[in-house]
Amino acid sequence: MQKEPNIWLVDDDPAIIDIVKQAFEKQQLSCRVKGFITVQAIIAALEDTPHPTLLMIDYSMPSMDGLELIQWIKLNPKTHSLKVILFSQFLSKQLINQALTMGVYEVTSKPFSFSEWCILVKDLCLAGHFD
Repeated sequence: MQKEPNIWLVDDDPAIIDIVKQAFEKQQLSCRVKGFITVQAIIAALEDTPHPTLLMIDYSMPSMDGLELIQWIKLNPKTHSLKVILFSQFLSKQLINQALTMGVYEVTSKPFSFSEWCILVKDLCLAGHFD
């Protein structure tokens, strides 16, 4: 039996976090979503356990961009194996290539299709990536 995914969403806009939670609930996606509005808060949480099964990170954050946060995650022995999805309003080929080279599972656009996000998370679950 697969465990319920524990998704941590990092976005400096609390409204986005609330909208994503509501969208996942509306799509009846069986997961727990916890939001973080600062990089400092997510880093503090990641230094503790248990870790999430998936991180969804906004590229544009005030004190550290999403790639810098992902670099911290991938260099940290406690967190390097976490699945990460990066989203950004300003996607470029360079950003996508950098993120994928760093080990990001998926890069998606913002504004985003909530149904696509739900499908992505469901596909990860069905593929056993949360075991």
